[in-house]
Amino acid sequence: NFNLIHSQVEMPGLNLRPSTLLDIPSMRQINEDELSEQYRQQWWEEYIVSFPEINLILQDLSTGDVLGYLLAKIERREESGTLSIEGEIISVAVDWRWQRRGLGTAMIQNCIKAMRTHYNATSVMLHARATTRPWVLRLYRRMGFTSRQIVPQYFDDKENAEVLECDISSCIGLLKHHSTTSAFPIDMIETLGKVAHKGVH
Repeated sequence: NFNLIHSQVEMPGLNLRPSTLLDIPSMRQINEDELSEQYRQQWWEEYIVSFPEINLILQDLSTGDVLGYLLAKIERREESGTLSIEGEIISVAVDWRWQRRGLGTAMIQNCIKAMRTHYNATSVMLHARATTRPWVLRLYRRMGFTSRQIVPQYFDDKENAEVLECDISSCIGLLKHHSTTSAFPIDMIETLGKVAHKGVH
């Protein structure tokens, strides 16, 4: 669901789909333009190949340009004979010209649902920078993420990270509560300006 802002730019048709190895150059370009943290080529390849259903891109159908991406992975841990499956959102970014239109929200929603559907994950977490923009943190909390801990000097540049986590069932329940229609389905082609929206941005 998209909370659109008024714009003089005509909204293109967008496709939200799983990323492939061929998308990595475009994903890395957005990463370099928008975020401080950079990732090794092998990490992009490993996550996309290992967890294809939860690594996503948003593509402009009229130009072929990638407008945003989400990089994620699944961790399996066994403690005292009990297996826990946790998803981790490693990185999500949207081209600055398309920010605050709900595109990041759409990717996060679909990633979380895919984590549960394809991997039976019961929780999802992410590391937020101490300098993360306030409206982004409000978005995470509205989705149901809560603070678990602060990790000092977590990032390569020594910036602290706030670990945010969410029980996937609760997270999806909150997403449904704040939405009037289902999240942007993977592989669905839509004209963004025609999508109904409410509450999430």
